Amino acid sequence: MAKYSLMPDQQKLVEEHLYLVEIAVKQYIHAFGRTPGIEWDDLYQTGCLALCNAAHCYNPEFPFPPYAVKAIRNALHDYCWSTVQYHKLLCPLDDTPEPQDTVAVEPFTVIQGTQIAEILQQRQRDSKGVVQKGIYSLMKKSEGYNSVDISKDFGVSPNSVRAWMSLAAKYLREDTELNQLLA
Repeated sequence: MAKYSLMPDQQKLVEEHLYLVEIAVKQYIHAFGRTPGIEWDDLYQTGCLALCNAAHCYNPEFPFPPYAVKAIRNALHDYCWSTVQYHKLLCPLDDTPEPQDTVAVEPFTVIQGTQIAEILQQRQRDSKGVVQKGIYSLMKKSEGYNSVDISKDFGVSPNSVRAWMSLAAKYLREDTELNQLLA
């Protein structure tokens, strides 16, 4: 939300319609208390900020209460969604589900021989761009890392890492020396 100061008529509008925040929270949000991070006080504060924003942006040609309720509801939904997403990231490691990597990496799942590891490292040095990142990701995957962990190293989405691994796997499947070692 932007920082701004309300004019006296806007402040009065907020004061007169403060009851809309409680109504919106009760009517539209049913998760507080049951979902981590979603508490009544936070919801109420978010609703109040949305009401202030609605008063600041309000066009007097239209009725205020319907506009304010929609603004409050949207802000509450955004807050709940972002809170749930944040708490998904903070779940205990024991409860963290392993994301399913759909990349076909059949022969490269485990690097067993040092000769294979050396060839992969050489191919990584010889390649550029996403193929190079993909080979690195495949090697990390063979060490037990998943695409979520690897994506944090690069600061990209796990889907990007999986796409890199797919391109690298395609590139490596065409490598005759590596295929001879794996045969």
